[in-house]
Amino acid sequence: MKKIVLLSALLIAGISVNAQSTRTAPVEQTQDAASKAKKQTAQLDQVVLLNATQKEKAYAINLEKDNQINAAAANKATFEAEKTRINKEREKELMAILTPEQQAKFKTAQAEKKSARATEKK
Repeated sequence: MKKIVLLSALLIAGISVNAQSTRTAPVEQTQDAASKAKKQTAQLDQVVLLNATQKEKAYAINLEKDNQINAAAANKATFEAEKTRINKEREKELMAILTPEQQAKFKTAQAEKKSARATEKK
């Protein structure tokens, strides 16, 4: 009985140590930039209904910014600041390709997303 309890404790400890060590890499590196850019463009399209030209431009912007974020991930000390800066640039560039109506939808969706995150954290 003591052996079973001891083995169970060691197994649980091993799993928790392994789970903690796998989250050290930034989440952005788990997906390649192209698939992430495709997903982000599709999400934007769902919110603001992009036309074909806007989809191409949005994909190019997302791909460029995701590549920049992946490159910035190499320096862990400045990663979060760089990621924030790059995402602000992304938003500015995306807003430039959207119509005023689409911009309003985009801002509304962002505000809803922020409030949802704030609610989750509480």
